[in-house]
Amino acid sequence: RYALTPRELVVRSGIVQKQERAVPYGRIQAINIHEAPLERIAGIVRLSVETAAGGTADVDIRAVRREDAPRLREALATARSRASSDGDGETEATTASPQETPSDAGELLRALSTPELLALGATSGRVGPMAAAVGALLQFGADILPQTWWDRVPWSEAEVLSSVSLVVTLLLTIAVLTWLVAIASTALTYGGFELRRSGDQLLIQHGLLDRRRRTIPIARIQAVVVGEQLLRQPFGKADIRFESAGGAYGGADGD
Repeated sequence: RYALTPRELVVRSGIVQKQERAVPYGRIQAINIHEAPLERIAGIVRLSVETAAGGTADVDIRAVRREDAPRLREALATARSRASSDGDGETEATTASPQETPSDAGELLRALSTPELLALGATSGRVGPMAAAVGALLQFGADILPQTWWDRVPWSEAEVLSSVSLVVTLLLTIAVLTWLVAIASTALTYGGFELRRSGDQLLIQHGLLDRRRRTIPIARIQAVVVGEQLLRQPFGKADIRFESAGGAYGGADGD
């Protein structure tokens, strides 16, 4: 159960081991919404509330109906703003009349098109780990694939090829599979990426399967870091990452 009291957000959970968490509105750092694939099918989301104490979620409100999550987030944001302006953390959140914030609200600052998303995956830092995974998969392919599959391979024709050709073919196969897996992984993670500004906060959403929506107050941003990966330098692209008191958040490619 959760409740918005005049001073704080209170969340209670547990049957055998009961737990109660109370977060003062003035300590709220970010309010994020997560939708896992199964949660999306069920029409529910998970709302996480972070404080200035750290980057991990201090409070998770699970199984919130999708249509109720934006209103709850707006109610918490309103209570946080009032607590910050009052200075004593006392606000009547239950009497607020928040309006639902749609996902397309605010000024659009950055969005990833399909070509940009593919380029992001092809030049991402995931290429190295993906190459190691694909190489390991091919190395132990004899143990993974059924023996009947290997019996169908025309080994007599393969023996005609030189060892150099076999190595080149293997490397090209690993490279192609690596790029494809990296592109697919990046597309699932950052598909539909949008960065918007609504008043004094930034709204970030991305993900095709695991949908994530984050809210970061602009006033709490501590630093902005611009990184240029080797593969992206020829294309004039860079990564923008900004850090707040509660953690770091990454952005997509920028010109």
